[in-house]
Amino acid sequence: MHKSIVKIDTQQPTVAVNFDQAKAEIERMVSKYRGIVVTADTLKEGRTSAQELNALAKEIDSRRKAAVSEVSAPIKAFEEQMKELRQIVLDGRSEITDQMDKFEQERLEDCKRKLDTLCSALIGQYEVAPEFQRARYDDLVKLGSLTDRGNLTGAAKNELEKRVQADRQLQDQVKMRLLELENASYKAGLDAPLERQHIEHFLFEDDETYQAKLQALLDTEVKRQEQTRLRARERAERDAQQQEVARKVSEEREARLAEQNPREGADGHATAKEASGPATFELTVPARIADEAIAAECRRKMTEDAGFQNLTEVTVLREKEDWPFVMPVSAAGGA
Repeated sequence: MHKSIVKIDTQQPTVAVNFDQAKAEIERMVSKYRGIVVTADTLKEGRTSAQELNALAKEIDSRRKAAVSEVSAPIKAFEEQMKELRQIVLDGRSEITDQMDKFEQERLEDCKRKLDTLCSALIGQYEVAPEFQRARYDDLVKLGSLTDRGNLTGAAKNELEKRVQADRQLQDQVKMRLLELENASYKAGLDAPLERQHIEHFLFEDDETYQAKLQALLDTEVKRQEQTRLRARERAERDAQQQEVARKVSEEREARLAEQNPREGADGHATAKEASGPATFELTVPARIADEAIAAECRRKMTEDAGFQNLTEVTVLREKEDWPFVMPVSAAGGA
């Protein structure tokens, strides 16, 4: 603040009071109540004395406040005047700072546009694919990134180019990793190579982390492949065993049929006689058994135990509902 504009003259405020005289008189008045013993005879007088002292205290406080208010009035008026002068100055300053802020904001917006244009050009120059365009430069949008003539500084350009180059390096790294992934898969012993979706969650990690996670994944996939092969072999062995058992059962059934229906062949050997036609059986079962269950059991018995072949139809006919009953089972086919 310029001293020549605002001049202030001050003087010490003066408040006169007969403090010593008043203090002595009040102490004399109060002293007679010190050490007093209140009794039934002195209760009324004590109450009156207490009221008088309370009134005196209120009067002293009231006089004090009035004196302070009177002396403080010029100070309060002075404070209001100084606040008004200060506000006038601040209002003038605001007009200047508002213009400065507007100018700086326009410069920042221009800086952002120039950085956007440069970034697009660098992306095209280094042929960075959209997936890898990760360069961020919000921190470069500042007044210090522009020269006095409004151009980008060399430092800002170099920093942005460095970040776009980092994107291109990442792109090349990922491309190389994907190219090497097939060879690494076959080298590890996999029948089918891993693809990008298998390593997507760590594809962009640093080299050390990437190699460690890739090796762990390859080890897991090799173990999974070995387990799959083992299960396939076990399943093939079971199928072969089942087929062998089925073959032996078939041979035994044919032999049994040959014994039951022998006939003289041209070479003098007995052969099994083939027969076909409908057959009816009567079974006694509980009424709660469903027709489908009865038919399925009859079909199994006739094909597995009785040796029927080319069984065409099994029909269940009930004689009486809701009671154990006797029913015919009609079967058509050849034995």
